[in-house]
Amino acid sequence: MEETQKRWTCKIGILQCLIMMFVWKAVTGQIHYSIPEEMHKGSFVGNIAKDLGMDRQQFSDQGLRIIPNAGKSQYFTLNVNSGHLQTSERIDREEICGRAEKCILKFQVLSESKLKLYGIEVEITDINDNAPHFPVEEQELEINEASAPGFRVPLPEAWDPDLGLNSVQDYKLTGSDHFFLDVHVGENSVKHIKLVVAEPLDREKQSAYNLILTASDGGDPIRSGTMEVKVKVLDANDNAPVFSQAFYELGVEENIPIGSHVATISATDPDDGIYGEIKYSLTPTTKLNLPIFWINSTTGEITLLGNLDYEESSFYEFEIQAKDGGGLSDRSKIVFSVTDMNDNAPELAVSFVTHTLLENSPPRTVIAILNVQDRDSGINGEMTCSVPNNIPFQLKKSVDNFYSLETEGVLDRERVSSFNITITVTDHGIPPLSTSTVIPLRILDANDNPPVFEKSHYTFYCVENNNRGSLVFSLRADDADWEENARIAYSILDNQMGIELAPHSSEPGYLVTKVVAVDADSGQNAWLSYQLTKATEPGLFTVGLHTGEIRTARFFLEKDTLRQSLVILVKDNGQPSLSASVTVTVVLADNIPEILSDLTNISAPLDAPSDLTFYLVVAVAFVSCLFFTFLLVLLALKLYRWRNTQLLESGSVNFSGVPVSQFVGIDGVRAFLHSYCHEVSLTRDSRKSQFNISKANYSGTLNNQGMYEGKDPILSHEDLNQSDAVAVLL
Repeated sequence: MEETQKRWTCKIGILQCLIMMFVWKAVTGQIHYSIPEEMHKGSFVGNIAKDLGMDRQQFSDQGLRIIPNAGKSQYFTLNVNSGHLQTSERIDREEICGRAEKCILKFQVLSESKLKLYGIEVEITDINDNAPHFPVEEQELEINEASAPGFRVPLPEAWDPDLGLNSVQDYKLTGSDHFFLDVHVGENSVKHIKLVVAEPLDREKQSAYNLILTASDGGDPIRSGTMEVKVKVLDANDNAPVFSQAFYELGVEENIPIGSHVATISATDPDDGIYGEIKYSLTPTTKLNLPIFWINSTTGEITLLGNLDYEESSFYEFEIQAKDGGGLSDRSKIVFSVTDMNDNAPELAVSFVTHTLLENSPPRTVIAILNVQDRDSGINGEMTCSVPNNIPFQLKKSVDNFYSLETEGVLDRERVSSFNITITVTDHGIPPLSTSTVIPLRILDANDNPPVFEKSHYTFYCVENNNRGSLVFSLRADDADWEENARIAYSILDNQMGIELAPHSSEPGYLVTKVVAVDADSGQNAWLSYQLTKATEPGLFTVGLHTGEIRTARFFLEKDTLRQSLVILVKDNGQPSLSASVTVTVVLADNIPEILSDLTNISAPLDAPSDLTFYLVVAVAFVSCLFFTFLLVLLALKLYRWRNTQLLESGSVNFSGVPVSQFVGIDGVRAFLHSYCHEVSLTRDSRKSQFNISKANYSGTLNNQGMYEGKDPILSHEDLNQSDAVAVLL
């Protein structure tokens, strides 16, 4: 026994070393470990600090801790000094995962300094820590002496919660040579065993047999369990009951009421009398704390006795027996698969939350970390986590069912000083169930609003010879910030008039004045920059980015307003950036006496005309003139063509005296037309005219002897209009 214990301890050590060598980080970002079950409390699982790439100091500074899962046991602890993950109690794989092929425990580690989650998976591997056991310690059988060799009687199967080779692998029967075992593999790879009669039985010689049935697994060391089988030999009853099915599988909803009828099983026995009367019994294959189902021994009706809960057990397996009055029996299995119903509302747990936040916090600032769970499965366990759409916050999913509540936009305490953020988790079941929680959040003030005077310009008069300390004028400024950030201090600048002069003849780049600002901070927070935010005449003045010098950008024009108001903004380089503004008045004048008499009457126009408007008017006028010019040219061309047409009609020549050709045929017609094609040339203001007769081509035709051959002009200039030159083609 001691030798076996040493071998087992050695193998456990080797297995732990292998586990440490094969720790790996999953593609999803989770750290994966694998350990065998039944390890002692405090056993080493893995070095989280090393696997996260941290040394001990970094690991300690980040404040990592395990986030407990709601409603579940915490099987691991985290050593904050060494970064080692250790078991907090003994882990029984069969108790946690049953006969599932893989048993993985998931949890998350939270970095409190970085508000970052790390997913951890620990796979629990099976060891041979359970011996096979039978539903009963003693099984009584009754076999008729008339049973021939080969007669089979079903026996209860052994149950081993371990998996694979660690489960039941072999059965062995001892105690008599009159019987042997028939083992065959049925559905779901389950080994079914039957007691087989090997030799004829003789009740008169031996009326009972005591057999030992041993079930062994394939683990190392091999574990086994036994059951005593007592066989009683009966008088002849040559027919045993037979079930209609060798295996029953039924579905039942988890929310059906107690007392509901769930199934009816039946077996038949052709014998008469007491040998044909069948009694039914129901035996669970696994240990149950409370009876769940009850069977009517006479009718075979199965009734629900207890509450079903899919989350506790998704199926129940029973062995049913039909036994007649002669002691013959048949066995079958029935499995009740529990159908999940949406009977569990989602659970929402807040792992981290802050109830105050600065209004200048950047977007995506984490406010809370939430964990949602739903004990239902399938679509009933799928959840949607949401916040109202009318608030500047959003939920972002991180690891598994963890969400982080973050800011989505810019916060403004002056608009909304607090929020009650309602977070709702809704599952996808029918009907859907939901859970809500409210996180109050108060927005803290940041100095993001400069003081603002009621007016941009003040004019007041005072009588000379006033006593020192006399009140001459009062003004007021408001700050939208809160408490310390809204306390205002007033001061008078050196330039009490607030007016600067710029001569009319100033050239571009002329220095008008210089704005000087002081920041009590130091370093980067005291780096100041200036910019021109508003001006009466845009583009007339420029401000040095770092010098604050106000210079002219161009020459002054007659249309420029005499009084120019410039709003200068100065801001520092801190985070957040703070700013202040000042209004500078520039008067276009050569000296102070020139403007003092009319200073109160100088005012900037509300809307100064823009150069853009002037250029637009010029462009429209130019396009309009161009369009009208085009219309006039088009009209002139039309009139010119009409007049030429009238001249041609009035100057046409009558050729009625031309002799008619006395030949026929196409060539003759062509020759005729060619012979009467003449050109008339006239010149303006000339009394001379010229009439050319082209030489006729009489190829293939006969000449007309009467054709005109004279050289004198046929038409004179009196027959044409003497004022124009006309070309006529006849």
